[in-house]
Amino acid sequence: FRIIPGNGGIAVNCRWCGDIVKSSCAMWCVLSAILLLVIRTEGLLLCDGDCMDNPLEICNKSAVDPARLNRPVITLLGLFPCTTTRFRARGLTPAAQMAVNQINNHSPLLPDFRLQMLVNNSMCAPLPAVRSYIFQIDPDHNQQPIHAIVGPGCSSAAQPVAELANFFNLIVVSSTATSPALSNEARFPTFFRSISSDISTVDANVALIRQFGWHQVAIITENVNLFLEVSDQLKRQLAQSGLNVISSGLSYFDSSSGIPVIDTIQNSGARIVIMNVFEDSARQLFCLARSRNMIFPHFVWMSYGWYSLRWWEDKDRDSDFIANTNCTLSQMESAIDRSLSFHHLPTPTESQRTAPTDVNFTPNEFWENFTEIIRRLDYSPNEAISQASYMYDAVWMVAFALNKSIAKLPPGKTLADFNYGNTDFRNIFIESLSTLQFSGVSGDVVINNRERQPNLRMEQYRRLPNGTIKSFEFAMLPPSGSSLRYTNNESPSTVWPGGTPSDVERDHIDLGWLALYGSISGIGIVFAAVCFLFNFSCRRKPIVKATSPYLNMLIITGAIFIYADVVLFGIDGRVTSDDVLKVTCNARIWAASIGFSLLFGPMLAKAVRVYFVVTRSQKDLKQRKIKDWQLILFVVILVAIDIGVLLIVTLIDATRVKIESRIIQREGGEIPRLIEICSASDDTATTIWIILWLCYKGILLLVGLFFAAATQNVKIKELNDSKTIAFAVYCISAISAVLTFIGFFLEEQLDEQYAITGAFMLLTVTVVLCMIFLPQIKALFEDPSGELKIHDSTGSNQMSHSVVPKSHPLKTFSSEQENHIQNLNTELISLRSELNQLKRRTPKNDSSAKYRDNTKEHRTSNSETTL
Repeated sequence: FRIIPGNGGIAVNCRWCGDIVKSSCAMWCVLSAILLLVIRTEGLLLCDGDCMDNPLEICNKSAVDPARLNRPVITLLGLFPCTTTRFRARGLTPAAQMAVNQINNHSPLLPDFRLQMLVNNSMCAPLPAVRSYIFQIDPDHNQQPIHAIVGPGCSSAAQPVAELANFFNLIVVSSTATSPALSNEARFPTFFRSISSDISTVDANVALIRQFGWHQVAIITENVNLFLEVSDQLKRQLAQSGLNVISSGLSYFDSSSGIPVIDTIQNSGARIVIMNVFEDSARQLFCLARSRNMIFPHFVWMSYGWYSLRWWEDKDRDSDFIANTNCTLSQMESAIDRSLSFHHLPTPTESQRTAPTDVNFTPNEFWENFTEIIRRLDYSPNEAISQASYMYDAVWMVAFALNKSIAKLPPGKTLADFNYGNTDFRNIFIESLSTLQFSGVSGDVVINNRERQPNLRMEQYRRLPNGTIKSFEFAMLPPSGSSLRYTNNESPSTVWPGGTPSDVERDHIDLGWLALYGSISGIGIVFAAVCFLFNFSCRRKPIVKATSPYLNMLIITGAIFIYADVVLFGIDGRVTSDDVLKVTCNARIWAASIGFSLLFGPMLAKAVRVYFVVTRSQKDLKQRKIKDWQLILFVVILVAIDIGVLLIVTLIDATRVKIESRIIQREGGEIPRLIEICSASDDTATTIWIILWLCYKGILLLVGLFFAAATQNVKIKELNDSKTIAFAVYCISAISAVLTFIGFFLEEQLDEQYAITGAFMLLTVTVVLCMIFLPQIKALFEDPSGELKIHDSTGSNQMSHSVVPKSHPLKTFSSEQENHIQNLNTELISLRSELNQLKRRTPKNDSSAKYRDNTKEHRTSNSETTL
């Protein structure tokens, strides 16, 4: 029914919008008319009983200041979602009526005009909204034009209305339509809103996921444009946020596909679920999730905060079950306990709630008045929505904009001259709204890009001691912020009393293995230090000097690198943070590469010198001598190559910690295990350089193997590193084979992987040190003089004639003399070895062979004499 001004009095027109006529409505219609006649004022269009079952209270509150009774009327069209299962918001209507009443009676705005609102039920659907819009702008129905539209409340209804309104130069201001599509200025040039777009919640989602260290997110999206655009943006931002997001599933939901969607989420291993759905769909999903035990603490669900105040309590009539579900209220409350919601509604701060505003009421005063009206109208909690204050401010937005426009109108024009064909009025209204700022009951209203600047807040549903559920605000995301700020004395411990729920089980190396190998590595480093001290203190002993002590020091340094690398391979996210783990990943590669060069390079260098001595004549040896500093330079070059390559790779393609998922079964569904893998940002480039690096190291191994075979008959053990080189080559080859096997078959078994790899690394470096230094230690223990011993073909030990006795008058030699003595020693050993080989291959009665033997013996005797 409507209450319409008439000439000389007031006419009452009752029009029924629904099929069922309530007897009480006729009574209220008559009483309202009588009331208006008594107080000689005009009421407002109150629409059908769907939007206001009991309009008397609003009629009482809508009395117009008598001074404005005969002034020109500015008409607003209100399109509110009064009857719908998705977003029931009858509470918007009394909030809008309160604003109109305050502007007419207690505000200096629009002093020469009287504001009225025509309220229609848009039913949260395009067709009813467009039908109401067309009906109200029809000149046969309303001879006075509509100046602006407040609403529609739902985005699906707002889009067609806003698109049509542009052709009639009408401004549309909504308080609850949050679709990102409405931000398209080219398509909706006259659309504004006192709320921010749902796109703003994407920032809150990403910030929250980062705050709690979650990695995998499932997104459930209702097949409505409002939610599809938000989900697409959320997926893109999650992928670009730098988070280690394993996967992001997008499932389309409707009332008949709830179970398949839940199956998809359960099978994906996701534990964090974001719902982009209406509240009726949310109820169905929560009920299904509870039946699968996919609720807290196993899962965390996120939903919108613009649902009705107690949206989960909507029961079917004559039933104990929540509407369209198989859950009771108690079961539904257990399902939503500890779930999260996002509000893009800038709630007033504590100080603002009692501070004066530009809209007559303080926030506290508004809610006191609004709550009383809702109580007297006997509205259910679902209809007393939290967006009422934003509807109140939306009406004030229109009033402020119209008031600012008065001064900008052409001379001789007033707001009463507005018509649907005048674009000048529209442009002035748009300009006034675009720069609007004021203090409202919902907080500070600042219009930016035709919508309100967001100030996001996060809430959590928690079960109270009495068993009921209540929403608690715990954090907010300031405008242009990227990290959450806890509010209301909240903290992670209050949000998650039992600890932050994990969306994954992060697989770690058993601490027992790390402790074992760490202890062995520590002992190995101590052993290497003992070898270093022995090598340095006894470096002038002949038996130690023959092994090139300075090169031995490099071998010991390489061994320490390898021991440390064993510990680095055992460090993971359990004992350090992800940032430190990235550094550890790089350190592993550097330690392994440089350690290999320092361990294997000196052995290769010594083998090259022995081979050179064995294969060269005395004349060549005298002309070209290989000194220690040349061999050390060779090792330094190998290490420099490693450092150069690693430095380039690290700077160009920084190593990161890549997280891969493996699904395992757990209570409450499947849950992924996260496996930490050191990887570069460009996997293809990384693979290429790793192959090249392995080829380079493999060539060094083959070269070492060749020289080991060529010098295997050298009879002074201290000079013969062939066995040590061969052992090192075999072990490193075995490690490579084992790592290849692990890569194919044991990739998920971190303990087995670390146990096998660490064992081979420790075995290799320890045996190499033992083979080099234990014989020297043993020889010095048996003979403190440290004389070299030559092993002939019979296996007996003979004191080498090539060693200067300790009692020799020349107790010290120059570095060049020492190198020359060492070269002669090596040549002598080579000649003896060659002679023995010829004896074994040549028959005794062969005269030419005897001649060659005599020649070799003669050369050997000369070498001994020279030494």
